[in-house]
Amino acid sequence: MLNIIEDIIPLSNFRQQASDIIKKIQVKRRPTFITINGKVEAVLQDAKSYQTMLTRIEELEALLMNSGDMIYTTNNYDKPMEEVFKDIQKKLGNI
Repeated sequence: MLNIIEDIIPLSNFRQQASDIIKKIQVKRRPTFITINGKVEAVLQDAKSYQTMLTRIEELEALLMNSGDMIYTTNNYDKPMEEVFKDIQKKLGNI
């Protein structure tokens, strides 16, 4: 969960405290948003959480591709969209 006080910092603060900020990110396992002139311009995340996120995305993409193949290759083109979404949600619940 984003904590606006802890997770958004100006670039100047990051430059001065980079080592400490990186250690905190590794411990809390939440991204930190870096601002330049008050606008978020970058996101810093620990490597383990980033890899977990990439793995989950790949799994979801594979699941959706398989779900889509199953739905369309069985010639259920007339299947109501609500049923298609329910089928996908059931499969996503198994991750």
